[in-house]
Amino acid sequence: MNAWADSDPTTLRISIDTKATVHVGDYSRRGQSRGLDAVKAWDHDMRPKEKLVPGGILEPVTGRSFLFFGNSYKTSDFMVDGLLLWWAERKDALSHLKQLVVNMDNGPECSGRRTQFLHRMTEFVDSTGLVIRLIYYPPYHSKYNGIERYWAGLEKSWNGYLLDSVATVLNRAGNFAWRGMQTTVRLLNTLYEKGVKLSIYPHIRPNPGIKKWDDQFRNSVSRYILEHAVYEAALINPENQITEGSRSNIFFIDRAGCMISTPRKDILPGITRKYVLKLAAGEGIQIKERTVSIDSLDSLVSVFISGTSPKVLPVKQIDDFFFDVDHPFLRLLMDQFDQLVQQNLARI
Repeated sequence: MNAWADSDPTTLRISIDTKATVHVGDYSRRGQSRGLDAVKAWDHDMRPKEKLVPGGILEPVTGRSFLFFGNSYKTSDFMVDGLLLWWAERKDALSHLKQLVVNMDNGPECSGRRTQFLHRMTEFVDSTGLVIRLIYYPPYHSKYNGIERYWAGLEKSWNGYLLDSVATVLNRAGNFAWRGMQTTVRLLNTLYEKGVKLSIYPHIRPNPGIKKWDDQFRNSVSRYILEHAVYEAALINPENQITEGSRSNIFFIDRAGCMISTPRKDILPGITRKYVLKLAAGEGIQIKERTVSIDSLDSLVSVFISGTSPKVLPVKQIDDFFFDVDHPFLRLLMDQFDQLVQQNLARI
């Protein structure tokens, strides 16, 4: 599909994704720069005063790039608003186009299951008259998405500097050239809703530790998710204890700041779960392995899920129970995991 899109004069292929949140301040980014004296920087801070969320669109054939920064959260609306900004900039030059082919990694903001994202993309189609083809890379293959290499280049470019203000971040990004072309940068000041909804779904895997495709279960839970307009189904066992998601692992944070994870023997442990536990231990967060009953949900303050596509994703609601999506430990783990992903991509 990519090769066909690149050869068709009425089709443009773009690569779109978000990047790890940028902490604005005098933070070390472990980069290098030229100078007579070493730059002094902070090595750690759990609560930066300002953050920027980067989103980007790359036109792989020409190397033309467009960055949009938000000061809120990574959401479906954030991504599509960035796409609209890009189109407003490029529509005159691309007036001959009939079709866009969009390369993405199937993350939580742009998943093919995310109804808000699909709704906004449908509105984009209606307003532009373009045919849109969404091309998702499979799990563990997002490194082949063109913009990932762009992100690695941008990181290397600005990591030797102090990104101590919003203006500095935007200027550094705007001064970065990819394949000889200057980056266009825009700031989005919209506040976006964060967190996803889950709903309880009675089911227990016959062999939790074995990854086996079950068509009947997959079809049934997919219908349930669609009918209840939720992002994920939280599976419960006969004792009314939440074990895991239908395609994710679930974590809880209690009032004492302890992180709770279902025992490994009772779930299908995803690779992302292993990294989340390692990051939490590295930050000194206490971890307990036990099951959580539905009746005890009101004693918990925060919930999140992990997986290849959602990465680390806050949960704002499970049926009639609501949770804090801004808990400092949750936000810390989200930032640390995003940084880990970017470090791994930079090594490619």
